[in-house]
Amino acid sequence: MKKRSLLVCCLLTGTFNNAITLKTVTDYAAKMPEYPPATKVWGNTDFTLFHNKHLPNTFIAWLDSWGYRFHDFFTIGYFKELLEKTIEAKKANRQINTIASRLQCNENSSIILISSLRGHFHRLVRTLTWLNKEGLIDERLKLRKDIYLLFNAYSINGSAYALETLTLIMALLDLNPDNCFMIRSRQELNNYWNDFALNREIKTRAQSFDVVELRKELNTFFSSLPKAIYIAISSQPQDFMKISSNFDEGDIMDEAHIHELFNTDNKEPLVFFNQEQANESTKPITLRVDINSDNLYLEPAGIFGLSFVEHNLETSYWNILPAIFPNDSPDVTSAIDSYTLITLKKSLRTSLISFWQRNENSMDFATKATFNLMTGTTTVGTRNETPLTNPINIGSTMSLISGVPHIGNEIKQGMMNRINAENNSGGIQGRLVKSNIYNDDYSPNMALQNIQKLIKESIDLILFPVGSPTLSLYFDYVKNNTISVFFPITGASIFRTSTAPGIMHLRPTYDEEIYFLLEYLTTTIGAKKFAFFYQNDSYGIGAAEAAHAELKKREGTSWIDLAYTRGTVNFEQQVKEIRSYQPDAIGFFSTAQAGRLLILQMGIEQCVNKYFFAISFIAEKPFQYFIEANGLRFICGSPVPNPLNSELPIAREYRKAMDNIKKSYDRFSFESYIGMSLFFDVAQKLNVPFTRESIMSALESLRHYSLKGLFFTFNPKTRSLAESLWLVTDESSDWIEKRLDSIPAAPTANDTIPEVQPLIEKIPAQAGTSS
Repeated sequence: MKKRSLLVCCLLTGTFNNAITLKTVTDYAAKMPEYPPATKVWGNTDFTLFHNKHLPNTFIAWLDSWGYRFHDFFTIGYFKELLEKTIEAKKANRQINTIASRLQCNENSSIILISSLRGHFHRLVRTLTWLNKEGLIDERLKLRKDIYLLFNAYSINGSAYALETLTLIMALLDLNPDNCFMIRSRQELNNYWNDFALNREIKTRAQSFDVVELRKELNTFFSSLPKAIYIAISSQPQDFMKISSNFDEGDIMDEAHIHELFNTDNKEPLVFFNQEQANESTKPITLRVDINSDNLYLEPAGIFGLSFVEHNLETSYWNILPAIFPNDSPDVTSAIDSYTLITLKKSLRTSLISFWQRNENSMDFATKATFNLMTGTTTVGTRNETPLTNPINIGSTMSLISGVPHIGNEIKQGMMNRINAENNSGGIQGRLVKSNIYNDDYSPNMALQNIQKLIKESIDLILFPVGSPTLSLYFDYVKNNTISVFFPITGASIFRTSTAPGIMHLRPTYDEEIYFLLEYLTTTIGAKKFAFFYQNDSYGIGAAEAAHAELKKREGTSWIDLAYTRGTVNFEQQVKEIRSYQPDAIGFFSTAQAGRLLILQMGIEQCVNKYFFAISFIAEKPFQYFIEANGLRFICGSPVPNPLNSELPIAREYRKAMDNIKKSYDRFSFESYIGMSLFFDVAQKLNVPFTRESIMSALESLRHYSLKGLFFTFNPKTRSLAESLWLVTDESSDWIEKRLDSIPAAPTANDTIPEVQPLIEKIPAQAGTSS
């Protein structure tokens, strides 16, 4: 009798299939600790002990399996019901094995993007509470008609509440089928989620449910999630914005097979595209905006937020970095809630994007800045935005994936940092600067194809291409004035010729670097015997020949040559020759990878009593770390002063700019930052319209031109603007500045420089002029 009365009482006080609401969600969050103790940290935190302590008793679990709720919707039973209901709806709409979806929104709609939630239930609840306060979602968790809510990149794993977070997201999807979407990330692919928090929580809490069956249903649900959502405004259906996770290579979106999504004859506001519909595209897909989110477990420095990355042809790229949460790292004590807001206007060109965050001491969210979605420029008050019409397109080709990727990525980082700042200040003469940078893997053939592609796209202004062998294959385009190349990352002498007026260099020649390196080694160190390890192409051969010529002037010196073919990884023969010859110093006119392999194959113990030296191309940061870690003596040239501690105004500005985007200092990014700063400084003062010809003429007119502490003079014999280079004998100390006009018989700043009519306002072509 007592058991029957208890059952009746439970049935009367419980609920059956009652709707989840904002109140039930906030009540649950209030009674659960946000950051319970864990048994593992960093990336794959284990909360099994916490979940075991909060298991319901057998009777309550049995009632839950029959659909009875005790004012608690975050149970395994409710989760299973919601999962089955969601899967049935997806199957009915043919959304299983979804690749992508297209969403068409009306003007003045808003998109709320919650990125890298990582199972942080309390963060989601606070965000929903704020959106309710703002009138964007009601108490029943129904979104306003013109509001869209998107969950992007690693939404479920990473906290003690993976199950609760996924339950709440699925409830939002169920209640808002046309306005709420979850985008698939890598963890929802190929069963990866089984290795993380969600699977552990299900195994602990399932009890009377079949865990294997739940996994099968979850995989079906995850397969229904699109890898990307393409959004268009109804008044401009041909312009698309893509929102996706930052997938690992191999999982990226295959846009060649989704062209049917972009069929503007289909007027449906929401279209899903699944694997069975995949066909080879008959037309290219052009994106206006590309937004992705990273799942980076970053250093505990509060690194998060919205970042404009770059323009590339018609596309503007944005990235969203996640906040740091206490369970991610033991050094973090609090988290900051955040979301990204996209406000759609008449077109993507006039739409806005902003990053909203909650202060720890307040439940209110606020934003620091709002940006134009396509230009990346801030919109302050009624200030005129940088126009998108008639932009200045610059192109480049560089190694970004293989070859010398560190150099390419650092060069690109410095370029984009400075370009974004210039655009945010109004662009060049009121024109937006758009970058179009292609990867070439340090392959001459790929670089040539990239340049041909840029020419076909009517882009003839090339900045900071990386490498001598790559430049050599398309140098004829420079000679015949098809393109103009500014500040290439090479010091090879073959590109310093009066027959190629379409090129302008920022760095010294390798001959000049080698002069000061050998002067230091022979006079200060006393080295007599040298070995030159060089790449057998336009990069290495020219440097080796310059070293030969210099040593011939210095009595008592000798050398051996150790040539290798680009891409070689076995240096057994070169090592044998070094051991036989026993040089005092070994010069690297090679890539950093080849230099590192040579040292390892020699054996570190055989290297500690030798001096190694190199021209500046080798000095990428991983190679510096390798040298320092092994205690080797290393000297190299640098076209820029020390980015770590130089007190020049341009260096302080660079460090502040890199700090703003949480990037480390590097001599290659400093070089491109300086070059872009000089380029913009001169371009802004042109008293004629900006063209590649006018900027080239203006640079040719520079005489001891001051840019925030650095000086530049055009030398017609080398087509270089450099006045100095620096010798690096110790990374942490002050570098030794060397004046190029101190080289015997080298051209000086006043030597046979033709008279050029200055094209820069208020800057006469005289020494000592400052900007």
